[in-house]
Amino acid sequence: MKGNAPLSTMIRGGGLFLLMLLSCNSGPESHTVTFSLDGGYFPEGYETTITVTDGNTLDGIPEPKKDSTYSYRYTFEGWYTDESFTDEYEYDTALPVTGDLTLYAKWNRYAISHTKRYTISFQTGGGTAVASQSVASGSLAVVPDEPEMEGYIFDGWYSDANTLMLYDFEAPVTSSITLYAKWAEACDVTFSNQMPDDIKHLVTIPDKVYVKKSDTMAFPAITIEGNTLSNIKLSYENGAEFDPNAPISEDLTLKVTIDSYAIAGDTYYVLTEAGLNEWATATARGISYDCVLLEDITLTNKDAGNWKSIGSYGSPYDGTFDGNGHRIGSLNIKEAMSPSNWEGLGFFGYLDGTVRDLHVDGVIEITDNTGNKMSYSVGGIAGTVEDSAAIIGCSSEIKISMKAETVCAGGTAGENEGSIIDCYYIGNGTSSSFEKDGSYAHIGDDYWRSSLCRFRRHNRN
Repeated sequence: MKGNAPLSTMIRGGGLFLLMLLSCNSGPESHTVTFSLDGGYFPEGYETTITVTDGNTLDGIPEPKKDSTYSYRYTFEGWYTDESFTDEYEYDTALPVTGDLTLYAKWNRYAISHTKRYTISFQTGGGTAVASQSVASGSLAVVPDEPEMEGYIFDGWYSDANTLMLYDFEAPVTSSITLYAKWAEACDVTFSNQMPDDIKHLVTIPDKVYVKKSDTMAFPAITIEGNTLSNIKLSYENGAEFDPNAPISEDLTLKVTIDSYAIAGDTYYVLTEAGLNEWATATARGISYDCVLLEDITLTNKDAGNWKSIGSYGSPYDGTFDGNGHRIGSLNIKEAMSPSNWEGLGFFGYLDGTVRDLHVDGVIEITDNTGNKMSYSVGGIAGTVEDSAAIIGCSSEIKISMKAETVCAGGTAGENEGSIIDCYYIGNGTSSSFEKDGSYAHIGDDYWRSSLCRFRRHNRN
């Protein structure tokens, strides 16, 4: 009964009836909600049966737990209004409670594996500690990081204390075992950084490596700005070249330096003329390798006049050449053949990259023995500077001699469509003739104006 609803009762007896009117003043109706936990339990303090006022909804019910058994573990998946778990009870969409209600906990059951496990222990015999491993029966132990011990080099894990039986980490584990580290007497090989001063601070060399006595040494990892440096020279303290095939029987120090050039990524680090020729040969194959000079270089072909300008028409040099403040001397180019296309002559023929901090000196001679007009652009640094190229902080002391027509010439560049910044030319040149309309010009001796032909941008040069 709800509220104050009247209750009428009629009693008849012996012709007499009595009408009794009772009034009920009870409070709001309540309902019982029961939680069927199927072996689970609530946190302490929360009952499995609660009373809910008619019209209210359920909220704040804590998530139950169910203890694992030997064979299974359980996770709670939600409340349902039926034992078949077809009608999920969701708090946010649930209707008000208007009658007694039973909610059933649904559990997901997961089988527990009871595979036997074994312990692999490691005895390092004075070396750094190695943690033991728990390995399932039939599985493989993991090869641990090698331990270390001063004056010795690690020589493997053995299954016996006398280190006679090398352990096979590919063999399935079937019992708990102890593995023993074997140690071999080591020689200390220390490295001395004798790199050229220009890159010494950029090169990373290991301080020391340990080599098993009477073994040969693997070449150490040497990098420059994160890139592996190849073509490195190792030598003994007496200057003799290190023999990588010679067994090492005592502690020693090796000097690390560059013989003629070294390579890291796409960059050549050049120390000698031989190294410069290696870079030029590699670049002539079609890849514009970057180059960094480490010393002044004097070319020995000065009488032959056979320096091959880097970069050609249709295949300009588009890398970066860093003279690093050094000089290339005795650059000698002699040209007496009529080119099939417009040809650039200089240290670079056609430049579409960047040259910086380079000084060149030498001689460039252009001779027309055919009587034909020859098409050249001639400059100490580059014959032709294309529109995306730049020459920065360079100088030229090239003597240019022209006995030909149709020649663009300049101390730094013959033809410039790019940028020439803070460069200068020291020297002079000679020309037997030039175009009357001024499109082409002779070489002058002006200190700053180092490109005198087709100068399309008013840069300071």
